[in-house]
Amino acid sequence: MLNETNILRLVAFGPLIVIPLVFMVLCITIMDSQNQNFRNSIEKLKVNSTKIQEQKIETKIDQLVKYIENKKSIIEQELKDRVTHRVYNAYTIANAIYKKNKGIKSEEEIKNLIKTALGSLSWNNNESFIWMVNFKGMLELAPKYLKHLENTSIISTLGQDGKFTIKNEIKICKEKQEGFLWDTYTKSGQDKSKQFEQLAFVKSLGFYDLYIGSAEYISTAKKRSDKVLLSTLSKVDSLNTHYLFILKEDGTILLHTANDDINLDVNVSNVFTSIVSKIKGKRSTFVTYIWRNPNTKEMETKVTYIKKIPNSDWIIGSGYYKSELEASILKQSAAMHAIYALQIDKLLYICIILMILVFIISYALSVFIKKIFASYQKNISTKNLELMKVNETLEEKVYARTKELENINNKLNYLATTDSLTQVHNRYSILEILTHEIQRAKRNGTLLSVVLFDIDFFKKINDTYGHDKGDSILCELAALTSKSLRNIDFLGRYGGEEFLIVMPDTSLENALTISTRVKENIQNHHFEEGIKVTVSLGLVQLRNNENIDELLKRADELMYTSKENGRNKITTEE
Repeated sequence: MLNETNILRLVAFGPLIVIPLVFMVLCITIMDSQNQNFRNSIEKLKVNSTKIQEQKIETKIDQLVKYIENKKSIIEQELKDRVTHRVYNAYTIANAIYKKNKGIKSEEEIKNLIKTALGSLSWNNNESFIWMVNFKGMLELAPKYLKHLENTSIISTLGQDGKFTIKNEIKICKEKQEGFLWDTYTKSGQDKSKQFEQLAFVKSLGFYDLYIGSAEYISTAKKRSDKVLLSTLSKVDSLNTHYLFILKEDGTILLHTANDDINLDVNVSNVFTSIVSKIKGKRSTFVTYIWRNPNTKEMETKVTYIKKIPNSDWIIGSGYYKSELEASILKQSAAMHAIYALQIDKLLYICIILMILVFIISYALSVFIKKIFASYQKNISTKNLELMKVNETLEEKVYARTKELENINNKLNYLATTDSLTQVHNRYSILEILTHEIQRAKRNGTLLSVVLFDIDFFKKINDTYGHDKGDSILCELAALTSKSLRNIDFLGRYGGEEFLIVMPDTSLENALTISTRVKENIQNHHFEEGIKVTVSLGLVQLRNNENIDELLKRADELMYTSKENGRNKITTEE
């Protein structure tokens, strides 16, 4: 049985054993809790890093898809412009021959002259050409592969759509003089029983009941446009990822910008076939496969985001290597681990001190423990605040770097669109603006006027005062012209001493008022060393169905008319 001595010993020594033991268990529990919190933070870091990386890839691919959709949407308009331009050129040639020989030569002789002139015209490796048919359906001019049909009736020619192609062409020329039609026709070098979809434009010649036409196959137009588009995309360098690729749904590789050799160490066909199969029935998805990392030269896991491009059979994709994301996470984890280790060391030191104090003042242990825990909690809170401040500082640095990159991009965009001497739009930029305004004017049915002007005797200024003075005059003239324009107008240096003014939503009458102000402000301005400067201007207004080249050509011709009539003049349309 326990005697009093043993009981006293138990009472005396029990608290010194039990209470420190309990405290030790408590300290171990706290450290384990901190360790678990640290592991949870690491897992959260992995999840968030992966999510951010995937969102970044998704955003960039979505932007490229929108860009590609926009580019593909203008294929038909470009196709119409090309075909129309060819037929109008042929029409001009044919009419010139007719007017020159009318009343001098017979109808047959004039037809033969026109055939000779137009027969040599061909495009797209002889796929596109000029044909000539009379209103009775007699083929007057055909390409080489259809020469055997010349001077025979093709009035009953049927397209694959079951429509009479030639009858429709004749109807358009009789009723409207000219127009477009979608049909199908044979192709040079192909099976004559097979027809291909094409866009044709026909126009009545206005004499001998003849009409001419030309067409372009849709497949050829798409190949041409796709080639330009893929060339542009191959230069994209804004993804900050290892590669960008575009596939067709049959697995054909259209574009692959990776630095690594795609023919090494990987079955390319199997990988891309797998990619195509995984996106079936979906608009977009993430896929994972093994690919060679060009940095490590090792076969590694790639995570790629792929997306279908609407209204096409294209699939675009880009992604990242898991090893590189893991390396970034590991680096961040190491920084977090250093902070955690320091925190645990301090916690352990506190526990040891407290353990000694527990043995010394065991009778006041309950009060002492309460104070220690209060101190401990305060210390943990302080460290957490320090950690939060470190995170905030890191976020501020990331934000500052992002703003810096945005500023750099803005400066690069400014340099790309601004003439380095005069600080107005450069040729590329002003032509881009004019193209956009032409499209907008046609779309909205609004007016658009354009002024092309040239400095008179500018070569004489350079020869007399030197090119430095000539450059100074160009700068001063550009600034003076800008002040003479409205906020909605655009000024660009077209080349050398030529400038182009684009005036949206402006009639020819209002444009003439603005042009007169520009001319007179330049004429009355006192340039350095008393140099007097004048300009010759050509003013035009956009016509229906007119493209940019035709518009600029008219403006250029009117500008040279101003020069021929004595310079320092504005010549506009009647």
